[in-house]
Amino acid sequence: MTKRQLFLAAMLRMPTDGELVWAPNFDYWLDVNRAQGTLPEKYINKSRNDIVRAVGGSIWNRAYALDWQYDPSIRHIWGERLNGVHYHEITTKIGSIYEEYTPTESEHSSYAHTKHFITDRESLRIMTYITESSQPAINFDATYKAIEETGEDGIVLHQVFCVPLVQFAKTDFDIS
Repeated sequence: MTKRQLFLAAMLRMPTDGELVWAPNFDYWLDVNRAQGTLPEKYINKSRNDIVRAVGGSIWNRAYALDWQYDPSIRHIWGERLNGVHYHEITTKIGSIYEEYTPTESEHSSYAHTKHFITDRESLRIMTYITESSQPAINFDATYKAIEETGEDGIVLHQVFCVPLVQFAKTDFDIS
């Protein structure tokens, strides 16, 4: 069985000839160690998928097939402040909203979502405008690329945005 066949059989609870699927999720470790220059030398010039292959794992590659099309008046601005805080501002013809992510340990580690888009009625009005002025568009280019990169060494998972209510409650709205 190829690693892809093994992975799919295990997901479908079918026999796998006693082999276990091991699909390491070390993206955070890889990103931090690449950024800090502490990646083991034998992995420095390897892609994530090639490292998974090198350690005998199965690949679970992620791809996105949805792009957002926004009203031309909507602009997204991403940046970083002096203190390492990353921000994402959305400007529209009716106003602007922004969110911030603050480093938790060092500049290369994880970030805490410390300022959400929606904090009051005005920011809710602006987010409503953004949502109503946007629509998803399918683009399979990233999926086709992921399938090609993965080959028979694993599977490709499709990732999409949260349903609007979950996105609102989990990410956009500050409940504090």
